[in-house]
Amino acid sequence: MAKSAAVWALLMAAGAGRAAVAQAPPTVAATDPDVPIVSDQLAEALDRLEAFLGQNENAARWQRYLRLAELRQELHRGSAGNPAVLGRVLQRFRGRQPGLELLPFAVVRRALESRLDQLNRQYSGDLTQLAWDSRADYVELSSADFDDVRADLRRKAAELMQWLSGNPPVAAAWRKYLKWNLLEPHLRPDFEVTPRSLAELDEVLERFRANQPGLEMPRFLATAEAIARYRVLGPWALTARTRDTRVDYQRLLESLRTQLQRHAERPTSETAWKVGRILGTIDQLDRTPWLISLIRQRYARPNIAASVSANLVRRLPDRPANQVRPVRDCILGTSIFGTATTRGDVYYQLQPSDASVQLALHVEGVAYSQTNGYNGPVRIRSSGTTPFTAVKQITLTDDAFKSGPAVVAASTHTHIHAIRKTGGRLGSRVIEKVAWRRAMEQKGLAERIAARHAEQRIAREVNEQVEVQLAAMRRRYEQEFAAPLARRAISPEYVNLSSTPQGVGIQTIFARRNQLGAATPPPAAPGNDILIQVHQSAVNNYLPLALARARISQQSADRPVELEGDVPNWIRGLSIASPGAAAIVDAGREVVEQAQEAVEDLTQSEEEQEAEARQLPPFKPFSITLNAEAPASVQFDDGKLTIRVRAATLVSDADEYANWDFIVVYQVELRDDQILLRRVGKIEAFPTGFDPAWDKQLTAQQAGFRSTLAKNMNARADAGQSFPAEIPIQPLQVTRLGTLLVRQLEVDDGWLTIGWILPPQAPPLPPGQGILGRTLPTSTAP
Repeated sequence: MAKSAAVWALLMAAGAGRAAVAQAPPTVAATDPDVPIVSDQLAEALDRLEAFLGQNENAARWQRYLRLAELRQELHRGSAGNPAVLGRVLQRFRGRQPGLELLPFAVVRRALESRLDQLNRQYSGDLTQLAWDSRADYVELSSADFDDVRADLRRKAAELMQWLSGNPPVAAAWRKYLKWNLLEPHLRPDFEVTPRSLAELDEVLERFRANQPGLEMPRFLATAEAIARYRVLGPWALTARTRDTRVDYQRLLESLRTQLQRHAERPTSETAWKVGRILGTIDQLDRTPWLISLIRQRYARPNIAASVSANLVRRLPDRPANQVRPVRDCILGTSIFGTATTRGDVYYQLQPSDASVQLALHVEGVAYSQTNGYNGPVRIRSSGTTPFTAVKQITLTDDAFKSGPAVVAASTHTHIHAIRKTGGRLGSRVIEKVAWRRAMEQKGLAERIAARHAEQRIAREVNEQVEVQLAAMRRRYEQEFAAPLARRAISPEYVNLSSTPQGVGIQTIFARRNQLGAATPPPAAPGNDILIQVHQSAVNNYLPLALARARISQQSADRPVELEGDVPNWIRGLSIASPGAAAIVDAGREVVEQAQEAVEDLTQSEEEQEAEARQLPPFKPFSITLNAEAPASVQFDDGKLTIRVRAATLVSDADEYANWDFIVVYQVELRDDQILLRRVGKIEAFPTGFDPAWDKQLTAQQAGFRSTLAKNMNARADAGQSFPAEIPIQPLQVTRLGTLLVRQLEVDDGWLTIGWILPPQAPPLPPGQGILGRTLPTSTAP
């Protein structure tokens, strides 16, 4: 009950186009038993549509426009059907042609959507060729299409302002914060977009997607989504004024084909980034949703997994309780007063569930009471023993934390020590004799009533305590996890909590629509009490939220390095607490200065350049702004952590350089039961977007500049003024359980796997203050 929060803390972790290029029939992963059913439904709907169209010239035009002959041919191929062909046909059925809203067309459209979804789920063919084939799906963005997008944006913005209008000062503050003045021109029907006005929308969208409390409200989210779509489609609408954008779309798909091929053969952080950003654009254009779905099914699988063993869950509850509380009750007309001491234990029992964590909370204890009962002229002094058990079912899912009513069983056994008449001894012998006889006659009934009262009281207190804690846990979940992700436009497509008698598990996909997840499942890792497995895509998808447009600067030598931007507090605190962080950015500033000198004078010898690289030039103000879209990335492979930091601009005095990245590699190893990152090899520098795993050629100027950047950065690192040589990772500690021992450490194939086991259990502690200092329920006795 009291430690449910600890369990949570551990877990918190369409249209006209060219004909398709012919290709071999795709393979399928398995035969879907529902294929004949769905295919028959589509064939039947198609038969009815053709009967509805009849046999005339108009029917022939519909046949050609809807590509019904191609559809009929694909139906004959069954499970070997080509998603690209079905996707092109579906785009026609989703078009704007008058008449497509009629029922016969709508029935075929729905059946076609079901068949395409089914085929996507079992397709395992060549995605690269399929992506290229989809170029025929493209329909140029018309003025009417973009007007619809703008109308949707205008409607969402109006709804947001109407919602805020009840509090004018608050509305004015939000308008200022969101840079509404940059958005307003785009809301006018006659506004002509320009490259500059579209670039200004990036500032607006950046504010809408900031981690600012309140932005997770539905009207803010709806407006932000409308702005994002308008921003992506704006350049296409602008280009369509002067030329056919089909060439641009084919170029986009050619790039997708290339990056998909690379990602399949040798995935890197760059291939994942490039595939994701292209998918984001295609997704907003809404031309080939079936292709987006197919690629995401292949490359956006769960990228975070964690588990907690039943052994750890069993050791979570506090030490046994020893609590004293007053007793007030009335049984069979006897008013009872006294005290009760309760000694009890709490433990959890995990139960099997594929879609939730099912946790049975057990409370077992005994209440010992010393009471005085008053009934008429007598006082009854007695003691009682009430053993009890309480069980309460707790269910944790992504949608809600809830619990069932507590079920309590108790039995009371009493011993009457004395019965005395009150108010003097006159007639006491007779009264006390009668009182003893009646007390013994009613003793069994009184004990049963006392047990029922105890059960009610225990159930009430257990229910109240658990509900308070679950509500606090849920608030923390919403405020610290769900709300920040919603503000950043990340809504995990898949969050699965599960439990078995052996432990608790969680899996999720941490990715936007323009980001990838894992392509493979995490490696098997049995035998750990706590297991955390993180795919590199999860880290790379998070870093833009934490570091986008972060700016690191220093204006004078006697002032500290400043970190600006909407960065998490833990990163801001790290930058203050870690002198090494300041040294890294200071090195970056001096690298820029020395690189400028190298570019201006390429006649220096290599020895002279190295000597100058080791010198510390006088201080000059500097700033480094990280890339907004992908400020940094990591790669887990072959026991190493590769970090790539992307700088959008490096500025020192009048010199400014754009889009250069630094790559540093750390060996991940275990030393004396502590995880250690040890820097290996040389720090590399490359232009942003250059993938050393695939790209081989730099321009002469880039090569010279890269050489100087790398030499100076490595000189700084070797002098201990840049990326540290070693980074120790603090051991994992769990309250009341101590420091956990690392049992498994693997860094390979994109996955980081860390498994811990519990330290040996300490001897039982003496009775204390109970479960988290809370008062346990007790029972009463006459």
